[in-house]
Amino acid sequence: QHRDDQAETLLFRLLRGAGVRGLAAMPEQRRLGRGHLARPLLGVSRVELESYARQQGLRWVEDPSNDDQQFSRNFLRSQVLPLLTSRWPQATASLARTAGHLAEAQQL
Repeated sequence: QHRDDQAETLLFRLLRGAGVRGLAAMPEQRRLGRGHLARPLLGVSRVELESYARQQGLRWVEDPSNDDQQFSRNFLRSQVLPLLTSRWPQATASLARTAGHLAEAQQL
């Protein structure tokens, strides 16, 4: 997952009425079973990742289910977030940063 996913998660959970814990969105790391789940790219945007992949000669693979507008997350990704970023270019970065602030608040 990357920063744009974090922004989508915050917005999606906000629209569903989540509390502070849910709005904290995805943690950078957490326990998972007997191991840990790490998300080291939450601070990196999709555009940055695609650019890096291109520079390294890697092919970007898109999940075809991302095109299905029946899924609320896909609607947010393809319709709502582009509208927000056209007005506020830093919208996804700001939403992701807010998720981080809420994660800190939730730990208090």
